[in-house]
Amino acid sequence: MPARFRHRKRQKKRLLQWQQALLQKLGGKRYGHRKESCKAKRNISVTQGTGLELRVITSTIIGGASLQGGEGSVLGAFLGSLLMALITNALNLLGVDVYWHTFVTGATLLLAVLIDQMGKNRKAKVKA
Repeated sequence: MPARFRHRKRQKKRLLQWQQALLQKLGGKRYGHRKESCKAKRNISVTQGTGLELRVITSTIIGGASLQGGEGSVLGAFLGSLLMALITNALNLLGVDVYWHTFVTGATLLLAVLIDQMGKNRKAKVKA
């Protein structure tokens, strides 16, 4: 591979890493400003944000990303997070206990993974 292509690849990788860092910083700032009202009351909890990992993973899998990597799109991730927010909001409006939110999120994740695997198996059978 010529050196100029490797240089372009490195530049593109650095640009993407820079963009990712910027978006993470903006997201962290937004989250901090959102929780700013807690500082005035001194009700800051050490466990803020705990449990968000499962919701984030679920929303990306719903959006079309694969657990094995290499698939998915930004639009899919956005739509997955929108659907996950809709599910969470519906549970809140229905008055479902908070502990059941985690159960519903996990069940949604399992369903999304099963649908993804069935689609991959179907594609493999078509190719064979």
